[in-house]
Amino acid sequence: MIIYIMYNQKIDFIHNVYGFVYCIQMFYFNMLLLFYKNDTNYLITSFNTICMYSFIYFIISSSINYLDKNYIFLVHHLICIITLLYGYIYQEPEYIVWVANTFLAEFSTIFLSFSKITRFLKNNEITISNKTTNFITKITNLSDNLFVLSYYSIRILYLLPLSISFLYKYKFVGIFNFILPLVSLVMIGMNLYWAVLIYNKISNPDKLNKISSKTNRNKQN
Repeated sequence: MIIYIMYNQKIDFIHNVYGFVYCIQMFYFNMLLLFYKNDTNYLITSFNTICMYSFIYFIISSSINYLDKNYIFLVHHLICIITLLYGYIYQEPEYIVWVANTFLAEFSTIFLSFSKITRFLKNNEITISNKTTNFITKITNLSDNLFVLSYYSIRILYLLPLSISFLYKYKFVGIFNFILPLVSLVMIGMNLYWAVLIYNKISNPDKLNKISSKTNRNKQN
């Protein structure tokens, strides 16, 4: 049992570091897409690069989520793959710009991953002194607050109406005309579900990292 817990902790830590780097990378690339959205050649070339990095990340992340039994994230990653796949196949500029907007949601994940990283360092006593521990606690709390702020402002206030409007007016090709609106609505539902969880936990920021990880629950066994 102890070996299993340590395995989960270490894998979860590596996963969060990888996710932290990936989300920064994706936020940067998608901001460039939005900035150069009128340059079709740049838009398509950069989007293909985003797809390559994302497919690799989603495969690795889904494998770890399966080990941790976070099945809701398997659905989340599958939806992301379908969303990217359509853009990769049809290369439609208007659709790519919409995907670039939706991927701005990963900005909030930067802070969530960072909070998990610092908690791992603190909980496993990877510190030099009490002063260092206090510093880690402060930056973790700051990261928690930035996560909540960015989650509601980007995923709910900005992307929710934007996505509903896009799905209402956009005509997808072939079977994707049924699949993409369906999976996109599921994604919207998951974002609202997580928003409720965050609201319920907002009075205790130390529990925010339980939203997408079962490591802490394992430690209680």
